[in-house]
Amino acid sequence: MNVPVLKYLKSLPKDKLQRVVLVGVGTLIGLVVACHFYVVKQISSIGDSRQKIADLKQQIDESEVAERQAAKNEPARQELLAFVDGQRALMVTGDPFSWVVRELTLVAEQHPVRVLGLHPGGVTPHSRTKNFSTYLMSIELESSYDEIGVFVRDLENKFPTAEVRSVEVSGESDARQKLHVVVKLALLVRPQPAGGKAGSPTKPGAKSA
Repeated sequence: MNVPVLKYLKSLPKDKLQRVVLVGVGTLIGLVVACHFYVVKQISSIGDSRQKIADLKQQIDESEVAERQAAKNEPARQELLAFVDGQRALMVTGDPFSWVVRELTLVAEQHPVRVLGLHPGGVTPHSRTKNFSTYLMSIELESSYDEIGVFVRDLENKFPTAEVRSVEVSGESDARQKLHVVVKLALLVRPQPAGGKAGSPTKPGAKSA
């Protein structure tokens, strides 16, 4: 503070000097308080920014981990999709009886069995999964005991979602004799998309030699 100001303050009456001092002190306190709030606000803003940066970094790290995990799981996912597509391709679709005649004939052609007939049993709700239904049918065969066993085994392997309900064998027990066999199947029907029409079930009693 310069000398003229000191001389001026000394020349003031005591009460005026006190007011000047009080005003100066109040002004100084106001400046200190204002600076304090400004600094606190800036510190708080910096803290919030640091927290946001930390949160964003965590999100980025988690996204990178998820991306690496997804890339790691992609081969397994593709394998699973291929398996599901393969199973869907082996489900009854379209006209059930036409599908059965075509697919079972292809399997039978690879075995020394004689197909005597295919008998449709109609479409029924699946016993465990409400979104699926099953197509019941039976295939009538003639072959030796061992050949029938191989045929039924390959039939189950070809259609893993199907169920062999029963195998009825009649004829001589001699392995050289041809046996008459009726295999009853429950084949899984592919679910229809919304608005789609499922194949109309065939009437029981139809027969294809």
